[in-house]
Amino acid sequence: MIKVVLVAAIASLPFLVPAGLGNTAPSDVFLGAAIFVSALWFSSRRQAMRFPYLFPIGLSILAGALASTVAYSGAYVSVGGGLVTLIQDAFLLAWAITIANLGRDPELLRTIARAWAISVTCWAALMIIGVFGHIDVLSGETARNGVRAAFTLADPNLAANYFICSLLVLRAARYPRRRVLRWLCCAIIVTAIVLTGSNGGALVLVSTTVLGALFTLARRRGAAPAIIIASGLVLAALAIVPHVQVQGIVRQAQAGSALLKDSIGRQAESSGSRSTILSETQRLYFTGDTPFGIGPGGTKDAFQAHQYGYVKMAHDDYTAAPVERGVLGGVALICLLVVVAARCRRIASRPLRPEYADVFPRPELLGAAVIGMFVSAMFYQVLHFRHLWVLLGIVAALDLWGCREQYRRNPAGRGREVGQ
Repeated sequence: MIKVVLVAAIASLPFLVPAGLGNTAPSDVFLGAAIFVSALWFSSRRQAMRFPYLFPIGLSILAGALASTVAYSGAYVSVGGGLVTLIQDAFLLAWAITIANLGRDPELLRTIARAWAISVTCWAALMIIGVFGHIDVLSGETARNGVRAAFTLADPNLAANYFICSLLVLRAARYPRRRVLRWLCCAIIVTAIVLTGSNGGALVLVSTTVLGALFTLARRRGAAPAIIIASGLVLAALAIVPHVQVQGIVRQAQAGSALLKDSIGRQAESSGSRSTILSETQRLYFTGDTPFGIGPGGTKDAFQAHQYGYVKMAHDDYTAAPVERGVLGGVALICLLVVVAARCRRIASRPLRPEYADVFPRPELLGAAVIGMFVSAMFYQVLHFRHLWVLLGIVAALDLWGCREQYRRNPAGRGREVGQ
């Protein structure tokens, strides 16, 4: 029963349309069922649960509650509106905690990894069929996004982020086991990423591929060769980038195919809008009335109240956290980044127990995926992406139960910090 519910939840991750109240989606039904069934499963066993990420997310929720209460008098966001966002935070935290604790059983972790690898390949193939067969219900193309595909994720950028995260999980699990089939799955997923036309997705795909190669080199040959190659790549980039004529590339893209026109061709407009949002957000932060923030999800209303020229929601987590949740929210985000980085370092540098190493032979690629997601956080608010919390749950599971040194020191899994 637990495996069936898990497979359904993982496979449902991209089912985000039609959207419901409070940004709910069909996927949340499956995620909620998985959390509930898993809680019943845990209650029947004498095993202590662990609560990874409880401290930083709990601190963020507290910051959001304070900000929403204070900002209510300023009419930026209602207490009820802020509460919806905080419930979303708690729900996603519960989802990550569920994945992390289920990972105590390597077979359940294997089920999660394989369900993700198989389902993402199927969804990517269906999206490709939809694009070339002009089936909008499969491609997710809309008049607003042009020919950029989004499958059932509503937004092409979110679709690209989901496919990139899934690609790295597939490669970390090395599933399918046969290399030819695995590279065929990778080719299908990369094709789907290209069809989303996401410039941010392309940047993250390239950066995570390079990081994955460097992390793998460091794991196999040591840190020195990886640092030397990374330094060479940085120097090469510094030498080449100043000579790249970005405007010329954009003009050529605008005169090219519809996909190039809607992706690279809109780079100037996209960069300009993000720059405007960033400057307005900074202006809002430094002219704020309180260090508690304006309330979760209150950026758009605050822009409108101040009569700014470009009224939009916050477009990245790094400005949204301090603006909407104040100083405490910024501290919570930093704590989350530190905790996640520490977990990724441990699972990548320490040997895993054999049964966990068999599930994820290349755990360093999970670290590359995490970095890719937090690079994406400079362009989108990824902390509300459901697939991100599956990834963080898997990282926590490997760190809590899979590290060989930790297991030898404490086979019962006791003594780990509850909030990490």
